[in-house]
Amino acid sequence: MEAEYMEMQREQSEYESKVMELSNELDSAELAVRAPGARPTRADRLRLDLAVAKLDLFYKYDFESNGYDCPPNRQIKGNKPQSLDGDKIYHLPNWLYYGPTIPEACFKTVAQARGEGYRPSQVRD
Repeated sequence: MEAEYMEMQREQSEYESKVMELSNELDSAELAVRAPGARPTRADRLRLDLAVAKLDLFYKYDFESNGYDCPPNRQIKGNKPQSLDGDKIYHLPNWLYYGPTIPEACFKTVAQARGEGYRPSQVRD
């Protein structure tokens, strides 16, 4: 589990470095006004690369939910209901209480949720 965390930290650092590098390149690129239909400039390509890198970073690490959603790449919801004395429970998207569950953690796999000490919800249908 620690190795997985370290890998995630390394990956996040790489994404952040890429975003910073692209931001700096874009700042130094010549921003010219183009006629409609003209070929993309270096600055246009940098803007696109930067947007893609920011989206990757957002969906992987900084997804801000509306309170009920997990990021698209981590659909398993985990929460710790106060009524269950600290039990940590995970919910899959097709389970009954998935929709109303407010996640405290989001996971890619059941194995990841279990590795973090979460158990499956007892109510599924």
